[in-house]
Amino acid sequence: PNYPNRNRCHRCRAKKPADAESGRIVHARETAWREVFDPDSRRLYYVNSTTNETQWERPEAMGAAPHATGWFGRGAAGSDAANKYEEQNKSFLARPAKKQAENVSAKNTVLEGANEYNIWYGKYMGDHWDNKRGKDPAEARCDLMEEAGYTKADKASNSDKFFCLYFAKGQCAYGHQCNFLHRIPVKDDVTRLLLDELRDAFGRNRHKDHRDDMDGIGCVMKPCRTLYVGGLQNRKYDSPQALEACLWKQFGEWGEVENINLIARLSIAFVRYRYRCGAEIGREAMGNQALDHGEVLNIKWAYDDPNPVAIEAAKRADVDAVVNMMAAKGVTIGVNGKPAPALADGADGSAQGEGEGEGDIGIGPAA
Repeated sequence: PNYPNRNRCHRCRAKKPADAESGRIVHARETAWREVFDPDSRRLYYVNSTTNETQWERPEAMGAAPHATGWFGRGAAGSDAANKYEEQNKSFLARPAKKQAENVSAKNTVLEGANEYNIWYGKYMGDHWDNKRGKDPAEARCDLMEEAGYTKADKASNSDKFFCLYFAKGQCAYGHQCNFLHRIPVKDDVTRLLLDELRDAFGRNRHKDHRDDMDGIGCVMKPCRTLYVGGLQNRKYDSPQALEACLWKQFGEWGEVENINLIARLSIAFVRYRYRCGAEIGREAMGNQALDHGEVLNIKWAYDDPNPVAIEAAKRADVDAVVNMMAAKGVTIGVNGKPAPALADGADGSAQGEGEGEGDIGIGPAA
């Protein structure tokens, strides 16, 4: 929370307004950058209303993303992660994917005759209960920089391409002969995956609602992008800041991270990705893994934040996106509706209509 005696915002570190004691409500930073919705990719991008410059990454001048960002991710302010992933992907596609194991782990096999899968308990009928299930350290870990590469899926012409679950866990025995992708999603992959709400990044069918234990594949009704991370060992790090930096580094390897909320006194953290597919891959890749001090991470989908500030932020973020979506379809919103420039690179930013960013979204003054 922000207190009157603090000179900077607790989250985004913005300076306290000079007239803060006057009771004036500050809705947004004074910046020329605006959020615009691209209907083709179903993502938000940013346009400078003064220079007409456009970019996918959230400008640093806009400050940190809202406390909650609803359905559409905004990205971390000033982050260049998306461009880094694009360049990294080019190097991956120039080499064949490496085989990670000689055979599939025994824990991934099914008892003979146990062909009926119970989706509620997440196991095949006939499997024995194991109290240590999900608590042991992971058998392997994916080394993305060494093992990622092209596979048969990259060479295929069909659009039904999904990522390899076993590759994310470091256990794929097929290498470049695999029929699934052995890398992380980049811009084109994100756009393709956003069009299929019924399946996750690995091609698994999503359920209607989350499981009671918030484990499993995820659900259709609540497109969660936030991971609950338990099992942290805060005391083994020099400071909470060192632990948070470690979380940014290791979870950021699997997709663009938008925000990390570390609660050091409880040794838990909430990692929010910009895109849902990044959260799905990050969850499988980091499950039961260690950071720097031998932890066994317990990762589940996060519940909706009950904080009224977060609820209001998510609601406003969704309203902003819907207004931008309408403007992109040519619907004039209030008195400020006017065309927004498409993305400069012409890749897929064909949106029309300008939103006014957070707090002032181009709906015009009240009558």
